[in-house]
Amino acid sequence: MSDQSEVLQAMKAQADAMTRLEDQNRELRIRMLEVEQKGVHRPFGNSGGDDNAIITAYNASDGVKAMRRGDTKSAGFTFDATALYRKAMIGSAITGGSIAAPDRSLEIIAPAQRKLMVRDLLPSVPTTAGATEYVRELVFTSNAGPQGGATMSPATSGEGEPKNESQMTLELVTSPVITVAHYFTVARQALEDSDALAQHLNTRGIYGWQLELDEELLTGDGTSGTLDGLIANATAFAGGSTSQTALDTVRKSITDLALRNHIATGVVLNPVDAEGLELAKDSQGRYMGVVIYVNGQARVFRIGIAESNSMTAGKFLTGDFMMAARIRDRTEAHVEISLDHADYRTRNLALILIEGRIGLEIHRPAALCYGDLSHAG
Repeated sequence: MSDQSEVLQAMKAQADAMTRLEDQNRELRIRMLEVEQKGVHRPFGNSGGDDNAIITAYNASDGVKAMRRGDTKSAGFTFDATALYRKAMIGSAITGGSIAAPDRSLEIIAPAQRKLMVRDLLPSVPTTAGATEYVRELVFTSNAGPQGGATMSPATSGEGEPKNESQMTLELVTSPVITVAHYFTVARQALEDSDALAQHLNTRGIYGWQLELDEELLTGDGTSGTLDGLIANATAFAGGSTSQTALDTVRKSITDLALRNHIATGVVLNPVDAEGLELAKDSQGRYMGVVIYVNGQARVFRIGIAESNSMTAGKFLTGDFMMAARIRDRTEAHVEISLDHADYRTRNLALILIEGRIGLEIHRPAALCYGDLSHAG
């Protein structure tokens, strides 16, 4: 009997111990629930971590698992301290304006960009070389005429008489392909953390490249690695006279080209001078309306107006542009990012390079007419 009594007492003691463990476990769960509710808010917006970080750490703890099995009466576990962080809101002196993070726009609005027109005037052909060659006509003397010419008798057909000889002088021209480039230096972290910044740098970088190209095509003088541009090769305007308006000059430049057997396709003007053409009035203050628009393109005397800030105010360039010159594209503008420039990798800097290679062939200088727009007197 005594053995049975001892067994019963042992069983009762074990049951009591299990009851105490269950009570402790229940109490711990209640406390953990309170802790979870206090730690439910993330300290750093949406980047703080898992909302259930405490419960996850609790369930993963070996000590807790041992306690559940009854191997121990207590257990400890670790978790990220930020999971308990919660800013007191009631009674706080912080205003709503400094509590919430600002809503940052996802794009950077670029400043106004200059209208680029010069490249649009010219045909473009790709090349794979570092320079191009082309044959340009210098002098052409045409002596075409009937066989026999002045010696031919009216009664004969000219058979057996000598034919006329014409003369032509040609030259071989080599045109270099130049490199147009620029770069930015930016912190690598800023580049990685802001898509808007990366896009803005790309957009503005390409625009800066195009802006320089517009200048090169129009005003390059062919020295120091620059393009030999349109103005440097144009024929000087020969129709100037006193008391001549800008409109007079534009129209006479068209005639100047026509006398050289070229049909003008456009005129490049500074925006100030283009405005002057549109605002031209007669002696009674009435708009003359010489400038008209066709499909959104301003035209004067049947040719298009290309406005460019690259053109000096008071000057003009009229041309048969399709015949005058040709762009040779070696590589279009492209963007490269490098971390290995100089000591940039150790300083966590990035180099953003925008580069392109291009050439310009001037086939017919006589198809370009350049000069002063107005002649006072």
